[in-house]
Amino acid sequence: MSHRILTFLTASICLTALASRATGQAPAADPMASGGAATQQAGAPQGPESSSGPRDAGVPIFRLQLGDGPQSPGQAGQAANAPSVAPEVNVRLGGWMRVDYGYGNRFGAAAGRDELGISKMALETIATHENFDFTAVLGATILSDLPVVDTSFKDLFVTWHDTGGSGASVKAGAQPLLFGLKPNGYPGDRTIVPSIEFGGAGGFPVSNQAGPSITGEYPLCDHCKLQGGFFDTTATTFGVPGVNVEGSRLYKNFFGQLRFEGLGVEGLRGLVGAEGRYVGGTDNNIEPIVDVGVGYGNKQFEATLEYIYLDKNITGTVDNESYVVAEVTAFLNDRWQLLADYSFADQLDASTVRIGVVNQVNKHVDLHVEFAHDDFDTGTDLDSGHVRLSFHF
Repeated sequence: MSHRILTFLTASICLTALASRATGQAPAADPMASGGAATQQAGAPQGPESSSGPRDAGVPIFRLQLGDGPQSPGQAGQAANAPSVAPEVNVRLGGWMRVDYGYGNRFGAAAGRDELGISKMALETIATHENFDFTAVLGATILSDLPVVDTSFKDLFVTWHDTGGSGASVKAGAQPLLFGLKPNGYPGDRTIVPSIEFGGAGGFPVSNQAGPSITGEYPLCDHCKLQGGFFDTTATTFGVPGVNVEGSRLYKNFFGQLRFEGLGVEGLRGLVGAEGRYVGGTDNNIEPIVDVGVGYGNKQFEATLEYIYLDKNITGTVDNESYVVAEVTAFLNDRWQLLADYSFADQLDASTVRIGVVNQVNKHVDLHVEFAHDDFDTGTDLDSGHVRLSFHF
């Protein structure tokens, strides 16, 4: 495995060095200025369910007039009781598509050890009226080795900004929970092959949880915000002998986290969070997940380190599980990036390595090349190389 990684990394460095000389570009913008642009620009444009917001804001497509506005007293040059301007609904459209090709034993002999297709596509529509947003994300996956085309709505939720004038915002509907240091919803991890915290190598997707939920956010200070919410799952005790059937309820699934940004040191961010999740079956109990992480970024690089603790009943392991995730992004200039990720799961006895290079072809197109390795102490290791072309707007 080591010689493959070295070969891939050496080729990537040479390629990026040549590109840097050819382009002569200035360094990229501060990755922390918009709350973590490094994760946004790693060949994976993010939607509104991203932890740090979209790189592309979408384009306005039309406005809806909601009938006549309310009657108002006459003003200068206006007759009494003349209707005012009708309320408007502004609609924006955004989206992304990723064309991927991968080769290696990750795909298996029956798949020809390779795969081509659309790993993820989404059309994102946001309708805004006053301080309310309605968000709908229609997504699809079309892969050469999967005969079923997955096309459905991935996110459908309403956001109430500045709820009751409190400064808080509330979201309700089918949405990503955004729990953890670098969470994401439908788009997934920043790398082509997800790390353990996104479900890679058989891990529990802590950073990629989504579903019907009610979430909220409140700015506690200039550099910190409190986030939390409630959600529900399909877990039940069905099939357990001698036990009355009981299922998950809204109040049995919850999370809360405190997120910091630029606190004391510019570019420094961090998170402390906890989640309670109902587990059915013989456990029939609420079990914990704890997430602690820190990150630092500037114009040249961004680095993060995250520790995640999970109860054994959530992961199905013999003892309680723990994940360690370390990620580094080097911004070579405003077009080229180098990515290096490492994650480890204690009870799974599994680790992942992701090494990649990303080129911003233009404002809306990225080219991403990646080598991925999964190491298992009790199973066959997985190796694969990947190329991704992304379009986003």
